[in-house]
Amino acid sequence: MKFLTNLDLQKNELQNASIQNLATDPASPVQGQIYYNTVSDALKVYDGAAWQTLATGGGTVTSVTGTGAISSSGGNTPAISIADGTTSVKGAVQLEDSYSSSSTTKAATPASVKAAYDLANGKANPADTTFVGTTSVALNRSSANLALTGITSVALPGSTSGTTTLQPAAIAGTTTVTLPAATGTVALTANKLSDFAATTSLELKNTISDETGSGALVFATSPTLVTPALGTPASGVLTNVTGLPISTGVDGLGSGVATFLATPSSANLAAAVTGETGTGGLVFADTPTLITPNIGAATGTSLVLSGDLTVNGTTTTVNSTTLTVDDKNIELGSVTTPSDATADGGGITLKGATDKTINWVDATDAWTLSEHVNIANGKVYRINGTEVLSGTTLGSGVTGSSLTSVGTIATGVWNGTAISATYGGALRYNTSAVWTAGEAKTVTHSLGTKAVSVSVYDSGDALVFCDVVTATTDTLTVTISLAGTYRVVVIG
Repeated sequence: MKFLTNLDLQKNELQNASIQNLATDPASPVQGQIYYNTVSDALKVYDGAAWQTLATGGGTVTSVTGTGAISSSGGNTPAISIADGTTSVKGAVQLEDSYSSSSTTKAATPASVKAAYDLANGKANPADTTFVGTTSVALNRSSANLALTGITSVALPGSTSGTTTLQPAAIAGTTTVTLPAATGTVALTANKLSDFAATTSLELKNTISDETGSGALVFATSPTLVTPALGTPASGVLTNVTGLPISTGVDGLGSGVATFLATPSSANLAAAVTGETGTGGLVFADTPTLITPNIGAATGTSLVLSGDLTVNGTTTTVNSTTLTVDDKNIELGSVTTPSDATADGGGITLKGATDKTINWVDATDAWTLSEHVNIANGKVYRINGTEVLSGTTLGSGVTGSSLTSVGTIATGVWNGTAISATYGGALRYNTSAVWTAGEAKTVTHSLGTKAVSVSVYDSGDALVFCDVVTATTDTLTVTISLAGTYRVVVIG
């Protein structure tokens, strides 16, 4: 926006201001002119002869004086270094994971300390130990692999569970393991029953504690079982079994089922079946005669009734695609004593994404439609036989209106009183839009003249000053530096 005169702020503050941003010095400057150079990031002022850079607040470190382990070489670009730390001098300390390092300047990490601890623990309690020349060794560890040389006695610690394995070393001659007990049996895991003396069925029975039955052993093929109790077999085939009584030999039969199998009559079937409906004999598909049936929710391909159809239920559902009624009058709400109150809410509902309804509303004493009404071309609306509205014309019978707004009136004669400015007599165009920072937006007012007065208001209805150019007789170019929503008022 251009101001062609000095701005006297009368000692008021210039708040939230930004100096002009440029990449190069402006041409033809005047003394005292300032701007911000975006390349050097510096504020510059013209002193009447040249552009001068104002102080930026920066500087250069010329030297550092260190103590202890920190040292500096000095100069304009000093090199700062930190010496290695020792047991007597402070400094940088390097860490390492090795637990066998001999360095006096490197420190051990927790991992290396743990590794050294684990190694020391292993040295004190090894997994593999060799004893030589000892006459007696007490094995007090829970697990160990010991090579014993020259040992005459080994004491194995007792335990409540587990297995102890004696494995003599391979030496010439016969290896002998002597057990301290005077009597006992040594069983090897690889031995079979054939290594023992012959055993009879009775001897085996006396050895086993959870057998069932008595007599000789039974093997799989063709055994003869004497009065066995089979229990609940997991599987089996009874092809050759005979003499099975239905009433006492088959478990799981429902009440009356055995009687029906013996005498398959309709009465016996009804007694055996639960959840049946009706009484009498069985019904088969072709031409049955039903006596006073209650059909319930019947389904079928078609139903033809020669007499009247009366439905006394609450809801009647018709799933056909097209419903054809020969009668030309459909009555709704045909109750014993019909009234406007009983008719309230009655009508037609078409199901869709939302219900499309035509309903009678007693409170308004009118039919109420939930959707638009679109009549065919050439058809009109009439009230009491008089046309009130067509596709292009408001009927002559309409002599009054409470219109609050209209579109563009192309022709016509205003016969009313003069419209004051309060009600828009001088107001020609008013619009709101969103500007981005620095955006030049075209505003079309279509007043046909550049002789207009333009005012711009922010979202709080405060007047603001911006750059406005009357580009054409119908448009303005409005440039606003601060993003936001603004209202443009054009008065002709």
